[in-house]
Amino acid sequence: MKEYTIFIYGSCHISEYLENDLQLGNGGYGMVICLNDKTIKEI
Repeated sequence: MKEYTIFIYGSCHISEYLENDLQLGNGGYGMVICLNDKTIKEI
């Protein structure tokens, strides 16, 4: 039986120096996909 597990994390830094709330600062994300407890893809 195939069992997939996906871990996802993301964040964004909101700078007080930006002109308005619609602008965001630096950000990023990461993801790890595992199949039967073995890592098969890292993004």
